[in-house]
Amino acid sequence: MNRQLLLGLLVLISFFIGSFSVKAAVVTVKGCVDPQISTAEAPVWYTMMSSHMSDVNRQNRFLLWDGLKLRTEKFDEGVPVSQLDDRYLWRLEKGSADNKVYIVNRAGMRVFAEAGISPNTGANTLLTVTETGVEWVMALSSSTGQPDCADKQYCFNYLGASAQPAYLNAMDSQNGDTQKAYGVTVYEMGVHQASGWFFYKAELPAYNVTYEGTVVGGSFVVKNGDAIVESGSSVEEGTWLTVEATPDVNYQVKAIKVNGVAIDGSGFTLSEASEITVEFMNEQVYTVTYPSELTGGKLKVTQDSDGEEIPSGTELQKNTAITISVVLEPDYEISALFINGVDRLQEFLENGAAYWITIAEDVEINATFTPLTGIKDVQLANVYFDSTTSVLYSPESSLLRVYNITGSLVYEGKGTQNLQNLSEGTYIAKVKMDNGVRTIKFIKK
Repeated sequence: MNRQLLLGLLVLISFFIGSFSVKAAVVTVKGCVDPQISTAEAPVWYTMMSSHMSDVNRQNRFLLWDGLKLRTEKFDEGVPVSQLDDRYLWRLEKGSADNKVYIVNRAGMRVFAEAGISPNTGANTLLTVTETGVEWVMALSSSTGQPDCADKQYCFNYLGASAQPAYLNAMDSQNGDTQKAYGVTVYEMGVHQASGWFFYKAELPAYNVTYEGTVVGGSFVVKNGDAIVESGSSVEEGTWLTVEATPDVNYQVKAIKVNGVAIDGSGFTLSEASEITVEFMNEQVYTVTYPSELTGGKLKVTQDSDGEEIPSGTELQKNTAITISVVLEPDYEISALFINGVDRLQEFLENGAAYWITIAEDVEINATFTPLTGIKDVQLANVYFDSTTSVLYSPESSLLRVYNITGSLVYEGKGTQNLQNLSEGTYIAKVKMDNGVRTIKFIKK
């Protein structure tokens, strides 16, 4: 063998020896990115992968919370879209400092480690999730000074451990221990091994968001965080949207609805194509309500301006004048009239079986009707009705007015009057005397 050939062989052998002595970084699933910090209102979702340099079974393992255990699952080409659900979706939320984060699952749970947990070799204490979680110091794996780190590889250190560092780490098979196998723990070394994590932006379904921003009584916009979502835009599933409504003068928000269903508050999580509507109401509009059916009679509410009857549930402008009267069934009388919970029967009777209101708030009306006990003669002081003769007796100088039960004036005179020409029914008589007004109710048969 000549000298030149020998030198060539030595160079080639050295190359191979050198090549095998150099460790290679983790080979990752394609598409990893640098993750963003996000919020619950404007989340950015990722799948998180841990990949070991040499253990095939620990390569390309994706973090998941299955409701029982925090663990990893192997997908050599990333989590398939058909399997991508909340279990595999994670976001990073800012902690108490710029380099500290919470690792949050889409179900709202956060990665948790007990204070004082040991990261020492062989400890392998299982981690879990809680609603509060713990903070993790986030850094590029390469920033730790350890060799063989891959591009866009991140590590998470738990400062509450009993020793440092304590990196978030994907466990191995644990020699067949089904309780611990491929769980998640903290480990003191190897950010270039399974203590390094890679992020993949989740490709979630998107839905159209539509709305008409200017309506009677005001206007509104839909926002994703601080950004306005234009009507007709496609927005990623799971995005928290808020509705920012601006009422016109003298108006207020009555309801915010998504696909016709009112929501609580002003925000919602997008889960389907959504049409958003906002209903405004005039601050000076009030509702009149009363029961439509009562035993012994019914309530009648009319508007003074036109005499039109007002159905229960009608909205009226402030300062609208209304009259409340009753329609009695035979042999029944009114025994109580409640206006917003206060019995106004006395005023009702004194006003000729009517009660007037000028609307200044919501009005709730109710009444009680009771059977008559066979009134034949009604007396009050010097005023009484003789049902046998149909004569209403009152002092000679008194002014007499008789109203039917609907509040209409049907007879007027002075002193004692024969009322035989009145139709059968229930009446209210108001007799004005020197010492005051007497009001009686009587039945003419």
